[in-house]
Amino acid sequence: MVVQIFTSVVNRPDFVEIQDKLFKKFLNDKYQFHVVDDSMDENISQEFKDICGKYSIHYYRKPQTEEKKF
Repeated sequence: MVVQIFTSVVNRPDFVEIQDKLFKKFLNDKYQFHVVDDSMDENISQEFKDICGKYSIHYYRKPQTEEKKF
């Protein structure tokens, strides 16, 4: 069985890299890491996408709308 790990991200791309390193260090089971990007900033989204590509993490971009902005 493969453990599925999902995390929702908004504004700290560096945390994804840290999480991935910690999962590799401390998890003994096989796992798949999934990142769901809920950020409003396209530049930050690109950073998330780049990090996920670098570490073979599954990346999903949640659709954004102007109405969602606070």
